[in-house]
Amino acid sequence: MSLTIGVIGATGMAGSAITKEALNQGLTVRAFVRNEAKAKAYLATRLIIG
Repeated sequence: MSLTIGVIGATGMAGSAITKEALNQGLTVRAFVRNEAKAKAYLATRLIIG
């Protein structure tokens, strides 16, 4: 079973670093973002737009 984390502000400075590191460690990430286009450009994860 894989650990799933949620990251609020996943395209921001801290959020993007946390998201990338979590993905590198094999975790499942649910990314909460405002800008879908920016997120899709570099995040390989499930996005929650809001």
